[in-house]
Amino acid sequence: MMIRSKKIVLGLTLILSSLFVIGCQCLAPEDLAKTSAPKEYKELTPYPSQALPSGLVWQTEEDAPVFASPEAQKGGKYIGAISMFPLTLRMVGPDSSSGPSRGLIYGNKMSLIIEHPNMDKWLPALASHWSYQNDGKTTYFKIRPEARWSDGRPVTADDFMFYTEFMSSKNIMAPFYNNYIEEWIEKIVKYDDHTISIHLKKAVPDDEALGKMALSPMPRHFYNGEVPEDFIRRYNWKVEPNTGPYYLSKMRKGKYILFKRKKNWWAKDLNYFKNRFNVDYAKYIVVRNSDKKFRLFKKGKLSTFQITEAKHWFDKTNSREFTYGFIRKLEAWNDKNRTPGGFYLNSRHKLLKDRNTRLGIGHALNFKRVIKEFFRGDRLRLKHAYEGTGEYENKQLLPPTFNPKLAAKYLNAAGWGKRDKKGIRMRGRDRLSFTITNPTKANNPMFEILREEAVKIGVEFNIQNVDSTQFFKIISNKKHSIIPMAFGSGAIPRYRQMYHSSFAGKENNNNVTNTSDKKLDAMIEAYRNTRNGEERRSLSRQIQKYAHDLAVFIPFAHQPFFREAHWRWFRAPGPPGTKISSTAFALFDESTGGRFWFDPDMKKLTDRAMRDGTKLSSDILIDKTFKPAP
Repeated sequence: MMIRSKKIVLGLTLILSSLFVIGCQCLAPEDLAKTSAPKEYKELTPYPSQALPSGLVWQTEEDAPVFASPEAQKGGKYIGAISMFPLTLRMVGPDSSSGPSRGLIYGNKMSLIIEHPNMDKWLPALASHWSYQNDGKTTYFKIRPEARWSDGRPVTADDFMFYTEFMSSKNIMAPFYNNYIEEWIEKIVKYDDHTISIHLKKAVPDDEALGKMALSPMPRHFYNGEVPEDFIRRYNWKVEPNTGPYYLSKMRKGKYILFKRKKNWWAKDLNYFKNRFNVDYAKYIVVRNSDKKFRLFKKGKLSTFQITEAKHWFDKTNSREFTYGFIRKLEAWNDKNRTPGGFYLNSRHKLLKDRNTRLGIGHALNFKRVIKEFFRGDRLRLKHAYEGTGEYENKQLLPPTFNPKLAAKYLNAAGWGKRDKKGIRMRGRDRLSFTITNPTKANNPMFEILREEAVKIGVEFNIQNVDSTQFFKIISNKKHSIIPMAFGSGAIPRYRQMYHSSFAGKENNNNVTNTSDKKLDAMIEAYRNTRNGEERRSLSRQIQKYAHDLAVFIPFAHQPFFREAHWRWFRAPGPPGTKISSTAFALFDESTGGRFWFDPDMKKLTDRAMRDGTKLSSDILIDKTFKPAP
């Protein structure tokens, strides 16, 4: 079983592009180090240490296949696009789970161990060795003595000890992390500056235990060993030192973020980081929509373009840049848990409290027509929210099909039997009318198809285009009725943050459907508490069925592969993706990122061909290495 997405990360992953327009100019960590000399930090008293138990059996993994290319070269500049500007540079707290502050900034925060992207193996990262105890609760770790923060200070056991203090503080205003420490982390024990153990409060199945302990440290010196009451304000735009290959070098309000590679990065020669993270600079500019991104890409102002819309793949790639091979296209399949993109229904909204209403809406949505017309038949319907989670998946679940008769049956049962003059169903004075809050106009045609079909059944959808700031505020405040979005997910599902009633009716958490069901709560707690692997997987399938039957999520279409276009001088290894990749040109991901590189010789060849009008090969690379078995 492939184990994926182990980091404890709270965040929303939009399937719809949007833009933040707030920002600031900030110092890079290295510049920060120059202006804040080490003597300005408080002298902190080290945490006490204990004697290391004898008889520990240490393990590492240095023989697993590497997934980078020996052909990779260092150098060059990569220019990408982000659809929103971060609201903060904090890793936690309000607004930290939105925008590129997760994908870009958090991506330079390394963990003790990382997952192999193609195999069921853990690989060394900040830790060189570990000793997993068969109690399902305890692991000992040896921290690499050479590991360094981006301000030059060593990573020590005290930084991991501080992690629990930091994440449990109410001053960070991050309930998920507060809850995680309270529920799961019993203690972190220091044995010397580079040896720790992490102890969970309760045992978990072996296939998840290490994942719960693959923590990232917090730079204790940077925070002066404390979390002040004004943490949110004080650190809103502070650049926290990181342990990864890049640091934030420059940013301009609402315009761009620039990262610079650390030339003497402490991990550059380690087995699983060698030949990765190759470009010297990575600049991410803010672009409002996909059409503008594509225009800038064809002008050479962006290095790559991830193709998510059918029109770009089928209709917009017949220009000279493509037919002459200056720009290349690639398609690579993956085999991973599918991102649960779809409509999330707020079960506390007055029109959506009745399950029959939610079921009726599900059968009023014509996604078959959406796939045929909007996606040109180039997508599959997502079956349910946890498709692709292996033995944890309930493979019997299917999405609601477009069925006007069945939709009418459920809606009538919910009391929506009458219609107004426009044909919209009524229940008393309430109209069955909803607003689809949409942060990108590119998806309007898809929603228009759904609107045209649903209105025939008596369900009205109004499309409201908003900017990203409004969108995330609506989600955070739970003021929505039906919202189109997607959550980041893992191969081992976590249900509590999505469905537990302790999060219902409260702001700033992932239970955006406001689900509150005592029976479901009990199933979730049993799932979390059992260590028996088979029992846990069985409970997972039961939870999926129960949540599916609540009808608070309506799946969209999904794509079991990714497509990209790139200028010829940016090269990806073969295969271009990994088993869990969503792009060949990710930079900030410790498991799959930084595998591509800039080829200066190919740049010269392509430049000469463009000047001379010479054709290069324009074949499309289609890689099916990781195509799932039917």
